[in-house]
Amino acid sequence: MHFFVDTIYSMYYIACMEYRKSIADKVKRYRMSRLWTLHQMADATGITLRTIWMIETNKVKPHDLTIAKIKRALPDFEKPKTA
Repeated sequence: MHFFVDTIYSMYYIACMEYRKSIADKVKRYRMSRLWTLHQMADATGITLRTIWMIETNKVKPHDLTIAKIKRALPDFEKPKTA
């Protein structure tokens, strides 16, 4: 049973990491495609520069409210699909 739980946890962890990387890549690509600085992205979204940086460098998984804030400010931004 212990092996099964470890396997499920490992699969969940990997899926979460891939999802975080997908969001990080998407946020950075969006910003770079517009030739924006981190400051400009922060101003456009109302999210702190530090949070944008932490998302782009895959340090945090952004909260759904943060993603909603990004989508509201940048209508053509799409949240990555969950695994």
